[in-house]
Amino acid sequence: KKVVRMSAVGVLVAVALFVGGFVAMRDAEFVKESPVLSRFSAISLTEQTTKSRFMVWNMAYQGFKEHPVLGWGMENFNYVFNKYYDPNMWGQEQWFDRAHNVFFDWLIAGGLPALLGYLSLFGCAIYCIWRRADELSIVEKSVLTGLLGGYFFQNLFVFDNLTSLIYFGTILAYVESMSHRGVESQNYSPSKTRTSWFEVESRKTKDGEDLTFVVSGGAVILALVLIYTVNYNGFMQNTTLIRALSERGAEGPARNLALFKETIAYNSFGTSETREQLGQLSMGGFDASKGISEIQKQFLDFAGSELEKQAAEFSKDARYQVFAGSFLSRVGMVEKGLVYLNKAAELSPRKQAILFEIGSAYYSTKDMAKAEEAFK
Repeated sequence: KKVVRMSAVGVLVAVALFVGGFVAMRDAEFVKESPVLSRFSAISLTEQTTKSRFMVWNMAYQGFKEHPVLGWGMENFNYVFNKYYDPNMWGQEQWFDRAHNVFFDWLIAGGLPALLGYLSLFGCAIYCIWRRADELSIVEKSVLTGLLGGYFFQNLFVFDNLTSLIYFGTILAYVESMSHRGVESQNYSPSKTRTSWFEVESRKTKDGEDLTFVVSGGAVILALVLIYTVNYNGFMQNTTLIRALSERGAEGPARNLALFKETIAYNSFGTSETREQLGQLSMGGFDASKGISEIQKQFLDFAGSELEKQAAEFSKDARYQVFAGSFLSRVGMVEKGLVYLNKAAELSPRKQAILFEIGSAYYSTKDMAKAEEAFK
């Protein structure tokens, strides 16, 4: 144990010297020329990305205070971001859907109970590693603890994704399995004869096989149903949207319009993205001074209709109110567009980008007084 302690202290000293040396040489030429090292050397409390993190965390905290027990629901940080938007973030991404801090994300998703549940995963894992996983050596326990510690620390600054969650779940499963091996070996008594032990195990196996067969069969059937109803539609919507944006066939834009309609008909995860892309594409080819062809009119009518549907479905999301309002204003339906833009301003009153859209809409109608008010 003394050797282990001395080794641990030596590693900590080495890490401290390495970090200190790197900080001292952060302006060296070889650091600036390295894409990886230069990224690390740029990290500071005054960096714009770091300051943005602090502002987003404060927004999350304000949202948590409003709903501390049940939170805002999964995938709903965008509502908090809109409501408590900090105008000092005007130069950053305008639509955040994560707090860039896993712990704040859980506070927003499910309140304090959700965060405590998430933290308990780390607590239980550390307990199992050091108190129950007797087959693991000190070094192996230290490595697993270090993995969890590093993951915990990085979650202060990022949000989880599918890959990181798979790794986290795999480590938890491994730790849980190791913690049971010691318990099983303790429960096994050598005084029992081999025959009686096998009889017990045989009876357990027989009873378990029937249940396993039923559960496994049901799981396979359920998986096949979900693959079709969830994954298939999402996959087809994604690939069809790519075709709608990229195909250049003999049928011309009419084919692209048909593909957009087919994409939206799948009604899956990518519907909002499809409507956004449809609006941008339709506006990009719009120029009233040169006249509007029949196919352009069809694109504009379809895009306007779909963006209004999106705004109606997510009536409390400022983002989709802006998309609908901005599109309608720019294609000539300013009064209708202002209804959506003003609603967006109510949902996110301190976001400059929304006020700028309102000012631009009034300016296009020559209403200079309201335009000036919005711009100010």
